[in-house]
Parts: sequence; structure tokens; C-alpha cells
Amino acid sequence: MNVLVVSDTVGVDGAKSLPGAPIQVAIVSGQRLVGDALAALLNHEPDMTVIGNLDYGDVSQLMVPARRADIVIIDFRMNVRAVAGTAIHLRRSGWTAPMIALTQTETDAVLLAAIEAEASALICATEGGADLITAVRSTVTGKTLIRPEVVASVFSRRKLRDEPRSRLTQREYEILSLLAEGATSRDIGARLGIKYVTVRTHLRNLASKLAAHSKLEVVAKAHRLDLVGDARPGRPGGARDARSPMSR
Repeated sequence: MNVLVVSDTVGVDGAKSLPGAPIQVAIVSGQRLVGDALAALLNHEPDMTVIGNLDYGDVSQLMVPARRADIVIIDFRMNVRAVAGTAIHLRRSGWTAPMIALTQTETDAVLLAAIEAEASALICATEGGADLITAVRSTVTGKTLIRPEVVASVFSRRKLRDEPRSRLTQREYEILSLLAEGATSRDIGARLGIKYVTVRTHLRNLASKLAAHSKLEVVAKAHRLDLVGDARPGRPGGARDARSPMSR
């Protein structure tokens, strides 16, 4: 755990910079080199000063600098869920400063994690330093740079992903798993101990639930909706072993 205090102009948790004072920034990252590079970039700006370069793994050490900061930049790239969990914990502990999430990609998982952590902006690591500086100046005034339509789209896709998961039966999960492995309908019947016509019925039901028109499209949509991992027999929380008598 490394803490680099660059400025200590505020002595009370939750206090903000005085008008005209530099924007106080706390950086939270699992990689010190990244934190140092961000600190060097921001400290070069006349209206910004970095008051903490912190490791997200030690929540207790984050509290004072994060609550003193005008804005916090968190690197989401190492472990999205773990970092989001840290940010959410800080929020529940009274941290109210705007947050910028530094990401590698803008996948649904990253967007959802940032939204849950109440981030005001997402900046991809592929963008330039000028974009981050602009985001700091914008979000510190209360602006949110994550567009409402993006949030709506993410939740819409999440609903589409979760609905099939809740509607599939145990047997359909087992068949989907074997289908994803390349098994034919007759192979599936033999491995599950059910009739060929029964397999065909289950495949028709799967196609209907996933709005697919062929077995290939069923598998493609299952991969896209992250259903195949859930379906593999023997995985915790997934389908039962396809060869177990309990599954017949």
C-alpha cells in the first residue's frame, strides 16, 4: 500500500477546495506506475493538484484522501468487480465526491459497474490525457458525462440477457451445454438418456426462447448472452451433471 500525499490544504474530511483553489484529485489504482503517470499529468495543470495516489486494495487507507478530494479517479482495468466494490463501499461510508472511472473498454460489465459505483464519467485508457483533464474539469462542476441513452441501452441489454436465463429449464441448460460442445441431437439424446424426439422438442423450445431460427443461431445467442458457461454440467450454480440419474 503506497500513499503519496502531494497536497494537504484541507484538514477536515468532506471539505472542498476554496473558490479559486486547485481541484484536489485522489487517484485510486492497483498499479503504482499508472497512478504516478496520472499524478504527473494532472499536477502539470495549474488548476489541479493530486492529494493522494492510492491502492484500491486497502479501503481503510482510502477513506481520508477520498473524502477530502474534489474528485476521485479510479482505475477499473485491473478487476472491474473488485474495484467497483471498493467504490461502492466508499460511497456507503459517506464519500460524495464525483468519480471518473478509467477503463480499458466500455463493455456492458464495465458500464454497469461504473453506474453502480455512481461514476460521473468513463474514460478509456486509449483516449488522450487531454480527455481526462477535460473530464476532471467538467465532472467537478457536477456534470455527468455518461449519457442517459447509454445507461438505458445497457440496462435494456442486461434485461434481454437475464430474461432467457430465468426462463430456461434445467434440462434446456443441459442440452444447450452439449449443443455448444458440438453434439448432434442423437448424441445429446444418448448422453442424457432421452429420446431423439424429446431432444428435438427441447431444441424447438430453446429456439423459441432465444428467438433463434437454427441450432447454430441458438449456440451463437447463448454465447452472446453468457448462457453457455452457466449451462456446462458440473459447474457450481450451473446445470447438474448431464449423466447423473438426478437429471433424467
